[in-house]
Amino acid sequence: MKPNKKSIGEIFVLFLSTLVIVVCFVFSAEKNYVSFIASLIGIFSVFCFSTGLFYAPIASIIYSFFYIYLAYTQKYYGEIIAFALMIIPMRIASIITWIKSKKQNDNKNVHSNVISKKEIIILSSVMVAVTVGIFFILRATGAAEIWIGTFSLVTNVIASYLIFRRNKFMFAIQIINDLAQITMWTISVIHFGTSYLPTLLAFVSYLILDIYGLINWLVSDHKRKKLEKGEQISSKEEQQIVEQ
Repeated sequence: MKPNKKSIGEIFVLFLSTLVIVVCFVFSAEKNYVSFIASLIGIFSVFCFSTGLFYAPIASIIYSFFYIYLAYTQKYYGEIIAFALMIIPMRIASIITWIKSKKQNDNKNVHSNVISKKEIIILSSVMVAVTVGIFFILRATGAAEIWIGTFSLVTNVIASYLIFRRNKFMFAIQIINDLAQITMWTISVIHFGTSYLPTLLAFVSYLILDIYGLINWLVSDHKRKKLEKGEQISSKEEQQIVEQ
């Protein structure tokens, strides 16, 4: 990506998010190194997703292993199930689809993809069944925060599928998931102290980056469609499309 106003802004958001996590960790009386490392990797991963960089699924897989451990310490078994059995396999599959899109576009970014109404109906039906099943599994295992955990798992899986399909609305679902995660880790900070504060702040950063990512992908997709239809766009818009 060439250095322009847009990329400078993206880098600033990444820098600011990372700085907040580092400062929080340094001045925290209770230090959790796994939470700290996971937060940094997670921020980089979400940054890559929001800007369409094909490194995103790879960074997300690395983050997932750290997050599984953190979830285990808090008995968030729904998160463990989601990441271990669903999200990591989907991320591995996403590496293939994102790299394929990168090669087709001959750059480091991927383009948005469209899913059909039939695909949406099938996905919705499957997730209803998964939601019911996961709720009873979590209740049987004595998981903490069952309702939030179930909701978080379902939205996480839906977002992961949309990431696999390179659909721009993955960010809309991810934003909802971020809010659920913020709620969960706020409860952890209240009950177990500031050692989990980096994880909480990381999810706040994820929320900001996902909002930016949704706007970024929607704008880029709109400009690209105008160009494909032969409609007039400004030279600045055309340059942004080329750089993406």
